[in-house]
Amino acid sequence: MCRDNLIQYLLRHNHLWSYDPTKASQLPDSILIEQTLVHSDVDGLMLLFDCFEQSDIRAVWESEIVPHQRHHKLNIYLGTFFFRIPDIYSFLQQRTREYPRLERLKLLTAEDQAGTA
Repeated sequence: MCRDNLIQYLLRHNHLWSYDPTKASQLPDSILIEQTLVHSDVDGLMLLFDCFEQSDIRAVWESEIVPHQRHHKLNIYLGTFFFRIPDIYSFLQQRTREYPRLERLKLLTAEDQAGTA
C-alpha cells in the first residue's frame, strides 16, 4: 500500500516521466528510491522514508547519487538532514568522482578489450 502511494505521488509530480506510467508498479524499489531522492520535495522524501528502510534508501543513495558531483548540494542536504552524517563534506569527498559514468565506461571497454566481457 505504501509503495503504491509513493508511485502515485511520483506519477502525480511527473518524477517518473521517462517510465511507462502503466508499468510503474513493476519498477524495482531501487528506481523508485533513486527517483524520489533526486526529484522529490520534503513531502516525497518523508513518504519514501515511511515506505522503505533507511538502510535500503542509504544504499541506493550511496551507490547511485553520491558518486555524481552534479548532485553535490543534494548530497549535502540528504547526508546532513536525512542520514545524519556528521562530517558530510569529508564523506562526499571520499566518495564523489567527477565523471563516474566515464569511469564505468572505461572499465567496461578495458574488460571488453581484455576479452573478459
